[in-house]
Amino acid sequence: MVHPALAFAPTLQRALAVTQAEQQLTSAKALRAEVGQIFEGTAASTHPEADELRNDFVGLHTRAKNIEASHEEIIARRDTSICAVHKLITDSFEFSLNKTVRMMMHVLAWPEENLNSMRRLGIDTDSAIDIDVDVESDLNLRQRILRSVSRARGAYMELSDRSKLLRMTIDTWNRRHNAIADQIACLQLEVASVLAEVDSHLGSDITARNNNLLEIAQTNFSPGQDGGQPRNKVESWFKTSTNVAAHNAIAISTRITTRMAQLDQLISALKKTDEALSLRLAASATLNEEETAAVDAGKMKASLLLQSTQDIEKAMTEFSVECNVEDIVRHVFAVIACSAEFVGSNTIVERAQQEVPKYVTSRRGLQPIGTLRASKKLFQFQLDPPSSSSDHQFLSKPHYVTFVTYVLPSKEEPYEEKRWIFQTARPAYIPRPLSFFKKIDTDRCGPSDVMALCTDDDTALLSLVKLGTGAGIISFDISTLGLSAWDQRFQMGESYFGETSLWENKLCGWLDDWPGGERISTREVNFGRAFRSPPSVRLFMSYLSAEQDSRYNSLSTSSWAENVTTCGFTLCTKVWNGREKVALTVRWIAHDSQEATVRSGEIQHDSEDWVENIKGRIQFQPPFPGRAPSVLAIGITGFECDFGQNQIQEHNVSSDGFDFVAGCWSHSRMKHGRWSWVAIE
Repeated sequence: MVHPALAFAPTLQRALAVTQAEQQLTSAKALRAEVGQIFEGTAASTHPEADELRNDFVGLHTRAKNIEASHEEIIARRDTSICAVHKLITDSFEFSLNKTVRMMMHVLAWPEENLNSMRRLGIDTDSAIDIDVDVESDLNLRQRILRSVSRARGAYMELSDRSKLLRMTIDTWNRRHNAIADQIACLQLEVASVLAEVDSHLGSDITARNNNLLEIAQTNFSPGQDGGQPRNKVESWFKTSTNVAAHNAIAISTRITTRMAQLDQLISALKKTDEALSLRLAASATLNEEETAAVDAGKMKASLLLQSTQDIEKAMTEFSVECNVEDIVRHVFAVIACSAEFVGSNTIVERAQQEVPKYVTSRRGLQPIGTLRASKKLFQFQLDPPSSSSDHQFLSKPHYVTFVTYVLPSKEEPYEEKRWIFQTARPAYIPRPLSFFKKIDTDRCGPSDVMALCTDDDTALLSLVKLGTGAGIISFDISTLGLSAWDQRFQMGESYFGETSLWENKLCGWLDDWPGGERISTREVNFGRAFRSPPSVRLFMSYLSAEQDSRYNSLSTSSWAENVTTCGFTLCTKVWNGREKVALTVRWIAHDSQEATVRSGEIQHDSEDWVENIKGRIQFQPPFPGRAPSVLAIGITGFECDFGQNQIQEHNVSSDGFDFVAGCWSHSRMKHGRWSWVAIE
């Protein structure tokens, strides 16, 4: 019988770990059988005193045997219940695949390439068309498509639910196993204590051991006298009874030799007991860990399948979205590949692999490999990289993220250079760089032409920092985040606010040249594709230019997002304290607020008094499972500083959050600060 950890989507690494752990369990059982013959194969003596040594060790053996029996029972019951849930999940995969193929068959009957096109009905164009079309037939066909999409989504909802049920079942049995593991660990401590006591009182050196045994044998243990009782188990095992001829050297030496041989045999058996317990613990821990990992992988695939079908349903109900027949067919090929990878050899999956490409070609004349691979990726669906280049294998593309921070160290005076280039090798599948400042330190209040610019190169990720002639750079930190082109978790962009931008005075009655004037400029940002729900939008500063003017004693700018919808948002940037000739570039990144692999947020400070910096801790809601995020991108969004200094630095990053210090240092102070952060699993 295949271990449950290998029931779904077994990898070579997981299969090796599981088979090695199963071999450890087999070795543990063999050791226990060998030990059982030693402890249970010798009948008790007619002299209770002679059996004292054996009884002490047999007690440990009996307890170990009972614990191991309980452990075996837990394993058997666990496998039975988990296999029952596995059967439900396999049934759900088959049912969901059938519904998905049925959905595709209805889609292939649609007469237009765009499933949301109503051109045939003359209701999506301004110009009248004269086409003899059966309106009722087309609407009924669309209704069948929508119903089939809904049924497929319901099937994957059931699959996702059963995958979560399996995870809960695993957790329950893990808790029961941990209780047995605690008992094993406690027993091992007792075994170690006995072995340590024997070693401390007898030692391993033959001469020292014999001297200790002779001293014990010659000691008069008489009841009622001071010191007349054995002080430890070793003295109890080797004491000479007053019923034995105490002065008979032959009798005493025979007794010592017999007891020592018996003790050596029992200690050897006890060490094997301890080894068997250790093997059992290690094997069980590995099996539980691998099974949990397999279940988590399956649960994620089920969730992605459900999400992708929900995306199809959403696309089908929004006429502004271009949802093509090829998109649906490509999605079906992905589902078949995922099902084959997950459930392995299965009649329904194998039939789908063979028949679906033939059906698609016969109905639409499409080339499932060439055309479908080239079609755009509309739905959020992620698979592991394929191990085969089979003609009908969907070539999946996982997410890739690169992140690097470049640091120009401070030398307490401005650098003579006005331009810095940082080059980092990057894969060709990451053409979407986002660079921004997390620290700026200039020698003047109003820096001129400080920018972080990331260029797209075929072989490298280039970050370019430029400085104008008006100020010098003392130090800076610039971060660059790169995302794969097909990573649909994110959308990114930038907006430039030049000196000629319409910096409107939002507060009526204030004069344009009044030193306290607040000026605001806005941009309407449209997402390239609509999100399912209003996303989280984070902003970062990547370019700043401000005039040098003795009238102004601070540099003040800040940016934020307003009116965030599924289709876009309003980007607002303001300057105040009288400055007019200010230019900056704000880069933005947006992600689904419910995306399980991403957390993001904003840190803000406002005060009437000048302060140096603020400190605190950000808590991820919810925490990342198991470990700290692989990427924590954090940078400047805005500030009001009396000198050109601002930064944010993170530390103590863990799965549940990170500590930060944000603001100024040295002689600089601030009244306002805004910083953004994005954490990626």
